[in-house]
Amino acid sequence: MDLKLARRYARALFVSALEQQAAERVAKDLDETANTINGSEELRRAMYNPLVADERKTEIVQQLFRESVHPLTMRLLEVMIQKDRELLFEEVRDEYNRLLEDHLGMAKAVVYSALPLEQGDRQRIVESLEKAMGKKIEADFETEPSLIGGVRAVIGDYEVDGSIRRYLDEMRDSARLEIERRRAV
Repeated sequence: MDLKLARRYARALFVSALEQQAAERVAKDLDETANTINGSEELRRAMYNPLVADERKTEIVQQLFRESVHPLTMRLLEVMIQKDRELLFEEVRDEYNRLLEDHLGMAKAVVYSALPLEQGDRQRIVESLEKAMGKKIEADFETEPSLIGGVRAVIGDYEVDGSIRRYLDEMRDSARLEIERRRAV
């Protein structure tokens, strides 16, 4: 339910931002607003505490962001507070960013490898992902020693796993099935 609601807020905001030619500006505002809120324990507690009155939350948001964010971003914050949906803000931001990336033909990926990759290897992986996805890929690279070798790429809900760990897991599962099959005969 919450994700559905976050998607509705994000879609409505995205359509309005496109109409006003402010889609990228609003995305930047959403990221900076989330960073500001998450960067202060006191602010985070005030914004997400149901005991703090909506009027006070709105005052805080207006004082902090009115001069620095697009009016659409400001209106989203006010509506979410008014409707007691401020806990969905980060989900709305994430969904909005996915909508913008899709609109721009882009996708974010996280690429995991057992060891740090050299720049040439990183570039080849990004090019392969771009070709496979048909989108411009912005990749973050992380080291995950448990992969043993190879890489695993996560792009939204899509995962490409070319790690040695996956191949070993598949071999183990296949061997177990074969053993069980032979025992059953």
